[in-house]
Amino acid sequence: MIYLFHFGEMEPTKRVQDLQVQEIMVELFTNFASTGNPTINGTLGFRWTPVQPEGPLHYLSITTTPTMQMVDKQHREFWTSMPTKINKVLYPERFLEDF
Repeated sequence: MIYLFHFGEMEPTKRVQDLQVQEIMVELFTNFASTGNPTINGTLGFRWTPVQPEGPLHYLSITTTPTMQMVDKQHREFWTSMPTKINKVLYPERFLEDF
């Protein structure tokens, strides 16, 4: 959020790469807020594809050259094993209560 809102003296010193990522983030947020699509016009050089319910899980790796990446199976299994409320609803078999 520090990319969107300025905090004066509290802001860290920014390198060239930080400024590039800041520009990308601001455009993604602006596009999404105004159209519902973060990469509407192709000016960023990539397309942030939506998640498909039955497809593999991809995410946008936001760097100076953003790319869509596939979630590593081990990472996904780790995060879905966390005993959060949503995981207990989505994966109840993983959280059987001990009686």
